[in-house]
Amino acid sequence: MAELVPAKQKIDTIRAFLEKSKPQIAMALPKHMNADRLARIAMTSILRNPRLLECTPQSLVGAVIQCSQLGLEPDDLRGEAYLVPFNNRRKGCMEVQVIPGYKGLMELVSRSNKARICPPMAVYEKDYFEFQYGDKQFLRHKPASSERGKLTHVYAIVRYRDGSSDFRVLDIETINKHRKQSRAQEEGPWVTHYDDMALKTAVRDLAKFCSSSAELQTAVALDERAEAGIPQDLEVFVGEVIETEAVKGNGTEKKGLADLTQKLKEKTPPPLSSTETEEKPQVESAGQPVGGNVSQSDPVADLLSDIASMSTRAGIDEFNRQLNKRLAEAGIKGD
Repeated sequence: MAELVPAKQKIDTIRAFLEKSKPQIAMALPKHMNADRLARIAMTSILRNPRLLECTPQSLVGAVIQCSQLGLEPDDLRGEAYLVPFNNRRKGCMEVQVIPGYKGLMELVSRSNKARICPPMAVYEKDYFEFQYGDKQFLRHKPASSERGKLTHVYAIVRYRDGSSDFRVLDIETINKHRKQSRAQEEGPWVTHYDDMALKTAVRDLAKFCSSSAELQTAVALDERAEAGIPQDLEVFVGEVIETEAVKGNGTEKKGLADLTQKLKEKTPPPLSSTETEEKPQVESAGQPVGGNVSQSDPVADLLSDIASMSTRAGIDEFNRQLNKRLAEAGIKGD
């Protein structure tokens, strides 16, 4: 019973994050999908794989947002995309990675309306199979009618709108090399859906040259990062949601801090050279002795120091007031 309570708390936390992220999910989704359905599918996948509950909620929700941007459903049964636990040794925690399935890559290619990848095929040792690359390339495959034996090859064919076609063939040795390069070789779809992952590898190698769409290139890059054991850093999507909410004021988005501080730097007078300092006459001001070490005030440093002492949410009104004051002192007209 003691173990059920933390698990329930994690599920509730993830549900809360997903609910907060629904507006961003909805904006990224294609017209034929909706945020409520994607959230339900994600929760179902999470409950099917309890190890996902060991991952940070931020990376888990970030993975769902990434799927929404790709327009792929993270459903193990459909095979468009998979949510897989990943041990981020650099951070010392478990995170979620998005691994696109071959059906997801095929869907992204077809959306470009420039090409279509035919369903990939597996070749077994008793099948009739031959192929040749080059200017007279061909591929012939006739599956055996009875027991087909062990898997030997996989291949994928793409047909372009101009009537031309291309294909990729991978043998079992090449497939296993790809698997050994993956940090998730002993868990996730490489264990539960080996044939599908083998087919996906052929589709991915072919898809790179089929379309230059941002979604397809992102999906390929995510898959290659996961295979190489490189963190995908998907929690940044959740950070964007929190940051957007934190800087909202009276329904209006505030300009980024980097842009405003850059304006201040442009208005700050450049430091005097040693010659200019020597030639400049010293004028005694009220309360300031002549010849004293006068410290020059840096408006950028002062502003950043004030901001650092504030809480992002609690001090937002004070931050806006101070910011407007500093902009006025620097002679910058507020937007």
